[in-house]
Amino acid sequence: MAAEKTSPSEKIVHDFKLPPSIRWLDFSPYGMSLKLAIYLDGRALVMEGGDAHADIVSALGFTKAGGDWVRADVSFIPGDFLKVAEKALPTRDAVTADIILDRRNTKRPETQVADKSTLWFASVDTGYHQVHAFGMTAEAAVKALAETWAEHAEPEGVDVGLLGHYRDSIEVAPVTLGRGYAKGTGDRLWYTGVLRGDDVRFDEFLPPPTSKRDQSPGYR
Repeated sequence: MAAEKTSPSEKIVHDFKLPPSIRWLDFSPYGMSLKLAIYLDGRALVMEGGDAHADIVSALGFTKAGGDWVRADVSFIPGDFLKVAEKALPTRDAVTADIILDRRNTKRPETQVADKSTLWFASVDTGYHQVHAFGMTAEAAVKALAETWAEHAEPEGVDVGLLGHYRDSIEVAPVTLGRGYAKGTGDRLWYTGVLRGDDVRFDEFLPPPTSKRDQSPGYR
C-alpha cells in the first residue's frame, strides 16, 4: 500500500512544528482568502483576490506588491480586522495546511506603507444608526459609506434617502494606520483636514442635502 503523499503545505506545518489547526478569518464572503506565506527570508500575510476589495485590504494594512496584496506584519487581532471587514467570518479551527502558501523558493516582496493621505475614514451617526467605511480616497470612503447604508437600511425598512438629511454630519477624515486620534480640549489631537458629507465632490455618491448651511438655522 503506497504511503499518502504529503503536500508542501503539510510539510511546512510539520517542519515548523505548527499546530494542525488555528484561529483564522474566512474572507470568502468578499471572494477573498487570507493566507500565511512562508518565504525564503520570513513570513507575510497574503490576501488572495484582494483586487476585488482594494479599499478594505488596504485598510487592513496590505499593500500591492507585484500580483499580491501583502502585509509584512503577520500578527493581527481578529477583532480589529472585523471592524474593517465586517463580513469576514471568525474560524476557530481552520486547517493550518489550508492557509499556508509555500514560497520558500523566493524572498518576501518589498512592501511600502501607503501614504497617510491616501487612507480615509468616513462616518455618520444619525442618533439611531452609526455607519463607518474606509477608502483609499475621500470619494471611495464616502461611496463605501453610502453602499453600506443602503445595504443595511433597505432590509430594515429605513429610507435610504435619509442619508441626505445627515450629509452635513458625515465626517470624512484622513487617517494613519497604527495611530490613534483623541478628541478633547482644543481638539489638537483629533483628525485634521476633515471633509463634510455635503461637499459637492460627494454628490455622485450621496442623496442631495435636504437643507443648506446658509438657509437653515442651526445647520451644522
